[in-house]
Amino acid sequence: MLFGAFLMDRPPGCGDPTATARTPARILARSRQSEWMTGLIGLLLVSVIGGYAVAQEGRTAALITEQQRNRDWAVALGARFDQLHDPVVATYALGRLAETVCANDPVAGAELFRNSLGRLRLLSSTAFNSARHRLPVPSFSTLWKTLTPAAAKCSADLRQLDDREHAKAKMLEERQQANGNLGRALSLASSDPDRAAQLARTAISASDPMLLDVPTLTLFLSNLRDRAADLADELFPEALNFIASARQPNPELLLELGEYLFTSYTYREVPDVQQASEIYSVGTASIANFSANRNSSSSEDIRQYIDAALKVLTATNDPYYDPVAAYAIGYQLLPKVDDFAPDSADDLRKAVAAVRLLAGAQAGQVESAFAPSSAADPEGGEAPRRRDLMVGRVLTSVVAGRFAEARDMLTSVDDLPVSSQVGSLIDFAESAVALGRKDVPWSLTLANGLRGGVKRALLYAGLAAATQDHGEALGYSSLAVGDTELLPAEQRMITAAGLAGAILRADAANGFNALNLFVEAANDAYSNPREGRFDPQVLRNHSVLSKSTAYTDSSLILANSRCLCEVVDTGRGRHNFPLKVPGLQTTDLAGVVRIAYGISAERLETLLLALRDETLMAAGLNTLASVRLGR
Repeated sequence: MLFGAFLMDRPPGCGDPTATARTPARILARSRQSEWMTGLIGLLLVSVIGGYAVAQEGRTAALITEQQRNRDWAVALGARFDQLHDPVVATYALGRLAETVCANDPVAGAELFRNSLGRLRLLSSTAFNSARHRLPVPSFSTLWKTLTPAAAKCSADLRQLDDREHAKAKMLEERQQANGNLGRALSLASSDPDRAAQLARTAISASDPMLLDVPTLTLFLSNLRDRAADLADELFPEALNFIASARQPNPELLLELGEYLFTSYTYREVPDVQQASEIYSVGTASIANFSANRNSSSSEDIRQYIDAALKVLTATNDPYYDPVAAYAIGYQLLPKVDDFAPDSADDLRKAVAAVRLLAGAQAGQVESAFAPSSAADPEGGEAPRRRDLMVGRVLTSVVAGRFAEARDMLTSVDDLPVSSQVGSLIDFAESAVALGRKDVPWSLTLANGLRGGVKRALLYAGLAAATQDHGEALGYSSLAVGDTELLPAEQRMITAAGLAGAILRADAANGFNALNLFVEAANDAYSNPREGRFDPQVLRNHSVLSKSTAYTDSSLILANSRCLCEVVDTGRGRHNFPLKVPGLQTTDLAGVVRIAYGISAERLETLLLALRDETLMAAGLNTLASVRLGR
């Protein structure tokens, strides 16, 4: 338009040698024509802009309607949580839902919190002590400390509902019952390990290190590790932190907990579940011999114990500080620190030197008690230790992606079962790396060479996510499902969730099918838990009476909140190797729900409602609420 106006307004002859002078009449006619064209174009622009505005308003209205529908659904979910059978699960689920809703609708969120806090007021310690299945929180103390700050953040008016005085009385009652709960946990460690672990957590979360029966806690951990190593592996760091992070950490309690990891060479071959120990008296302190690592102790747990010891050894202003007990811990960790926590070696040596001065003459008694000649190493001296260290170095090289170097070092490991297992881990890791660089043929070749089970199922799931061909993806998914079916229910949950998360974005229908496999596995685990058996020595010593298996890698797998790992037992120590595969975004239910974009919320809700475990079902529904409300 501007370019046309410029041509019409040029003076005669400008840029056009044939042009003649324009009369006023002709100029007027051109002017009217220009005005008419301008008006027409204006009407067209108004029409277009108006249509766009109407469409935009329509989209905005639809978005607002969808948001309102999601809020209404989330608020209505509170009524469903009200109907849950377990009062602890219902109270916690309502509180978490309220927190999610409050960010979008403070009034509705506050009302949900009122419901949750009302239920919290009615809860007693019996609700936690008598629960038959896993709870979302271990104790009333933890639940109260979780919900009340979140409620106050949503609405300051809710502070008046925190029932502080009654809550303090319940927490005191819980503290008084802590040792009783610990005793019940010990009695249930073999028959119902999940419930036992929950009771132990209840005791730890409600008590104080100086009041809790730490010897019973330590014995319980040894019994739990024998029956359900994944639970013990999760609980031990909590127990360690419970003692080391206390306001007044006590070295004697840390010494007691150390019997879970260490013993003397005399008792090293006694089953760890018996927790046999060699005890010496130095002054008023009873000191256990830590010269040998227990067969079932992991290198990661030993490293964490050394870190905790540093914290406790340097807390010399503590009124409960016993320098003799502290020196006994530090002195016995000195031969271990270079192997398990080399970064802490200098700090430990300095701390031990300082504590020795505080222990005075009794430091010499400690050193005499634990002289190297007090017992012989039944494994033949340095050879087993060197083998264990070499396996650790090989696995470090594998994690770093130096596969040729790892295979070369592995030739010096003279234990055939260990060498074979570590070799399969090298193949697994190299397959995963090949998958990451989209070398699908080489990744598949290496995966096919592995023993069936968790590792191969995860790799097949990663291959399904990596390929661009729908038919190939279905083939890899079928292979993953085939390996999944070989596993106990708890491990099927992991591989099914991994498969669902890997293929959901590319194939919502088959992703939904994989998620359905997760639900089936979860319900099996709920009805018939712990059908498998963790036993990383199975490759060396397999009993036909044991539930452990060498047919798959199932008995080698440790899966919990700390890691998804395969455990290598060298006969002198245990090493955890993380199982990571590119393309596997998650291996748990909440992670899958967050990325289930191709599945309608209604179908997801129906699937989640089929879960028999109320804790798991409520967690899944709360995750879905968070997704629908954009959190």
